[in-house]
Amino acid sequence: MSQLYLQADRYCFACGPENPIGLRLDFELDACGVLRSRFVPRRELQGYHSQVHGGIVAVFLDELMVRLLYMLGIPAVSAEMTVRYVKPVRVGEAVEGMGRIVSSRGRLFELESEARSSPGGELLATARARALRVRE
Repeated sequence: MSQLYLQADRYCFACGPENPIGLRLDFELDACGVLRSRFVPRRELQGYHSQVHGGIVAVFLDELMVRLLYMLGIPAVSAEMTVRYVKPVRVGEAVEGMGRIVSSRGRLFELESEARSSPGGELLATARARALRVRE
């Protein structure tokens, strides 16, 4: 079995500044260990008319969780994720998200994230995930 090696190349769909079709997310890590991000979804990301495709919402939520580990110096990949869609995310309307670590045991991390409307703070979607630390 070959060992997985993680190398960032600035082309990640979620956060890569060089990906012309990506989300180009920016992040802010607060003193409590919560990672935050905000973006305004473009029309190219829609599923049904004026609604952002659920897969894009899942990418946003996933990135908030695994990027948090990355920013803490923990190389990890998503192993499992469950998304709960509460309300449609609208094209052109700002979305704020947060991700945090719930627990960790050995190489396994339990994480959660959420997306809310901005302004207003209405809950749009939540996710829970397990991520696995990659051996260096």
